[in-house]
Amino acid sequence: MSRLGRYELRAAAWSDADTILAWRNSDRVRQWMLTRHNITYQEHMDWFRSALKSTPPTHFVLEFANKPIGFVHFQYSDLHTAGGGCTYEWSLYIGHQSAPRGSGGVLGYLALEFAFTSLCASAIVSGVFEHNIRARSLYQKLGFIEILPPSTLETCTHHEAPIRRFLLAAETWQVHRQRVLKTIEARAGTEPLP
Repeated sequence: MSRLGRYELRAAAWSDADTILAWRNSDRVRQWMLTRHNITYQEHMDWFRSALKSTPPTHFVLEFANKPIGFVHFQYSDLHTAGGGCTYEWSLYIGHQSAPRGSGGVLGYLALEFAFTSLCASAIVSGVFEHNIRARSLYQKLGFIEILPPSTLETCTHHEAPIRRFLLAAETWQVHRQRVLKTIEARAGTEPLP
């Protein structure tokens, strides 16, 4: 589907179900999710079965050297942007704990390229826990802007943790995409998976 060096973003397949569940339930991923309980096998399979029916595909796996290392999915959002069009919320993470440094940037770049070309998204939005400094930094590097001032941060009732909301408009992505590509090409995928 989309390639960058030794990375490939491809549509999720049924064979990915167990891997994605293991990643999602790992402590290092689960701590950043709105729903922090361990997802049951049945819960996951019901969700995944429905997810694979999306047309066009909206759930993707990032591979490095033909090994799955990350996941991203898009969900239609009812947030209206100034230019109209479709807005999507995304969720992404690197699941493989030995993924090469910079893989999150590659996942973000390839996913945004897909969203703005194939999904014809007008904007991508996301919520990030205030204390998730790495995600906030990644989003800023990708060109996202914070859309709520700190005084109006949402609070997730599950955690009592403030959530910052970010938005990236298609027009802004067009301005930033070449800079982002140069940055991630310089950093990403220089280390092989063990």
